[in-house]
Amino acid sequence: MIDFFLEKNDPLVMEIAKFTCPFFPEYKEKEKHFGIHITEFLPKTCAMLESVLKECGTKWLCADHITLGDFAIGTHLMKISYNPRFENEHIIRAVISKYPLVEKWLACFVEYTAEWWAKNNLYDW
Repeated sequence: MIDFFLEKNDPLVMEIAKFTCPFFPEYKEKEKHFGIHITEFLPKTCAMLESVLKECGTKWLCADHITLGDFAIGTHLMKISYNPRFENEHIIRAVISKYPLVEKWLACFVEYTAEWWAKNNLYDW
């Protein structure tokens, strides 16, 4: 399961980069790519995560303890949903809210990593 989520990391990063990283060519049309993300990619990703969490019945994606699989996905979702410097975090959170197990998992991930982010200045990357 951890390998499965590690493989999902690259597509997630590449999709998010289209509307968050100015050095990507797709960023020139960031509004278009953001629209695709919130209407297609993110709901599909959340549905998959919701299904895994429901099937596994665990607090985390792969076990009852946090694993690298959670970090592979959680850090990128957190970057766009719990980041006041990202102007559309509220839209991302609204999409995620339609998936209660994902919303709960992500909130746990945010809480689990909060101390580290606070000490390492999360919003100053």
